[in-house]
Amino acid sequence: MAVKDITLDDTLDLLIDNGDFKISDSDMQHIQLICITDLGHWKQFPLLGVGIEKYIASSAQTDALKRSINIQLAADGYKVNDILVQGTNENFTYSIDAERS
Repeated sequence: MAVKDITLDDTLDLLIDNGDFKISDSDMQHIQLICITDLGHWKQFPLLGVGIEKYIASSAQTDALKRSINIQLAADGYKVNDILVQGTNENFTYSIDAERS
């Protein structure tokens, strides 16, 4: 079953629709937020967050990044099927195939 939550735009700002918060499926948004936030950014869950930027700036950290993403998403109730990480710095891309377990 898909989880619904308030929707954020590409700049992580709230989306407003007809004067109210827009609600939509939010699994991919949750995964993105877990990846871009660092440990301590979530007051209620201080051990949640990957801090993907620290991995982008360093070389040879692909395996450590994949492990961190896998651990953090599993802790939040996701089953990770595949993680694809390519490039470094400006050319960095990642793709995560995960679903709620």
